[in-house]
Amino acid sequence: MSVSGNSDLYKNYVTNIKKISAKDVQTVAQKYLGINKSAISLALPKSMENVSKQEDEKHSAQKVSENGGISKYIIDNKTALLVNNHENNDIIAMSILAKGGRFLEKIAGEANLTAGTMLKGTKKYSSQELAQLMEQNGIKIEPSCGED
Repeated sequence: MSVSGNSDLYKNYVTNIKKISAKDVQTVAQKYLGINKSAISLALPKSMENVSKQEDEKHSAQKVSENGGISKYIIDNKTALLVNNHENNDIIAMSILAKGGRFLEKIAGEANLTAGTMLKGTKKYSSQELAQLMEQNGIKIEPSCGED
């Protein structure tokens, strides 16, 4: 049985992998993992909730580059913001990374517990209703935790 359409794929797999050079890996990494194809977003801890805010504080962002339709801005607080406009659809995608883990948890495993229960429902929506609502609106949320 061949799922690739080429019965020799598995026979030549290791040989073909060995043909890949360091330059090939660098080229692919630059194409798909370049600085203009990534962003860092920060979420503040709940303890910052009541910190006073200056209403008249103005922020600025400077466009520093554009590559393949993706514009990179640096906000005045040194945060990178990547904007990729698509006129074909109305999708907004965000990645939010929050500082956490063993050194910040008061109870071991609470981050894993939180991530595992985030989509189990809310006061307003059951887990099924929440899943349907997200599906209807093209929303995809994948809560997860990683190593410290």
